[in-house]
Amino acid sequence: MLYALFHDNVVDVDGRPVEVDAKLIGHYSSLEKARSARARACRRPGFGAFARGFRIELVECMDGCNGEPERTAVVYRNYLSRIDRDACVECWFSGYFLSAAAAERALAALRMLPRFSSCSEDLATERIVVDADQWTEGFVTDRS
Repeated sequence: MLYALFHDNVVDVDGRPVEVDAKLIGHYSSLEKARSARARACRRPGFGAFARGFRIELVECMDGCNGEPERTAVVYRNYLSRIDRDACVECWFSGYFLSAAAAERALAALRMLPRFSSCSEDLATERIVVDADQWTEGFVTDRS
């Protein structure tokens, strides 16, 4: 299995919760390692004051990395990231893969779809190291 640890900094606006910022802390090969990463992050500035903002998600790998957590040192994630006319960032993730070759094959197939034909240059593959914190600093808000 593969787990992703996130932190969502959420504030209330007019009594309704509004997500302000989502941070990807890292990807981990076990739930225990994800929980240890959460404990490390809580010691960083900002996170401790908002400890309830953490969430751990089970990530499905498209080409079988779910069965080999101890041997999965790196995974690859395909994504779309672009800034539109109004300066809004659009992100979309297609999946996680054990090999770069499998990720690239999936990306080539995505580029053929009508939805992505106009923005195929915005599609990319990201290399992710497993069991290493990706977010290694704290954060500051006017509430922390």
